[in-house]
Amino acid sequence: MRLHVPVRLYELTLKHHLLDQLGGFSHLLLEALDTMPSRGIEWVLELTRLNPQQLQPIIRRLEGLGLIEGSVLTSRAKPLLKAKRLLHGQTKCLWLDGQYRRHSFCAVPSQLTVELEDEADFVIRSWHRGEGKPRDWPSSDWGEDCERQKNRIWALPEQYLPIAFEHFNECFLEKGFPKSDWSLNVWIAADSSRDVRAIEVKLSPDAIQRQQGSEFAFASPVVCLSSHFSLPEGAPGHLSSLLPANQYRFTTFVVQENESMHELDLADAPKTPWVWPIVERSIKDQVIEQLFQELALAEESISSVFNRHHALEERWQHLGFNWTAVQKSLELEGVHPIKDDQ
Repeated sequence: MRLHVPVRLYELTLKHHLLDQLGGFSHLLLEALDTMPSRGIEWVLELTRLNPQQLQPIIRRLEGLGLIEGSVLTSRAKPLLKAKRLLHGQTKCLWLDGQYRRHSFCAVPSQLTVELEDEADFVIRSWHRGEGKPRDWPSSDWGEDCERQKNRIWALPEQYLPIAFEHFNECFLEKGFPKSDWSLNVWIAADSSRDVRAIEVKLSPDAIQRQQGSEFAFASPVVCLSSHFSLPEGAPGHLSSLLPANQYRFTTFVVQENESMHELDLADAPKTPWVWPIVERSIKDQVIEQLFQELALAEESISSVFNRHHALEERWQHLGFNWTAVQKSLELEGVHPIKDDQ
């Protein structure tokens, strides 16, 4: 069974509060002191053609911020400059699903998504409840959508951000990620045309279970052949004790362990628009022929004195699966699990 998990492409931009507040001259001076500790200030003066008095306010501010001391970078400035080169102001992209409150997975841009057709079956929209046409996305307001996705990422930044920013962990190996020093902006990627696409996954047959208690339900066809026995008209009533039990033969197209006719809880019609599998007529004819062959063999041991009535019906069993099974199916290249330990 192939499922479609809707996703949307977002642009993520990280900015360090202090670096964002510093001007171009401050950035230039810090870089110069890092690469040329002995003559960084002189190099900046030569490059900008400023005089020492004009540079003093910038130097005093950086000293006040604890970034330089006596024309030398402090221990605070070193990791800040590393973050400036590898993270600050960079924009990366991530595929996210619409389950704002559930941390399950995210995906890097690649060829793993497919176009989500309007009539596609088995589209996992957890936000859809009840009848009617499901909404493509939980929020139609793009600004609200992006804010919710930002809050989702910001709740577990050390899981989401390293997937988007390849140098993220390198910047925070020693002390961890100081979230209060950073801001995150999330917006729908411009080149995605704001379309919802989907990651297509194949659900393992082992994940299919009875509908009761399942998050997602579907109907599966069952071909049934029933045999009912009765006494001929006018036959002595005491012969009813010799009547064979009514018999039921059936073929399902989804394997369920130890299933019996009485445990299937069959319905006359599917109660959900999701139907799987779609059985071709030729396959169905083969199944019906097999059922009649089984019936012919079984009736050799049944007395011919009894009336019998055979009925062939197409019924439906209702099955389901849970999100945990979908998430397990998402173990694909480019898709990264998010562990929600909250």
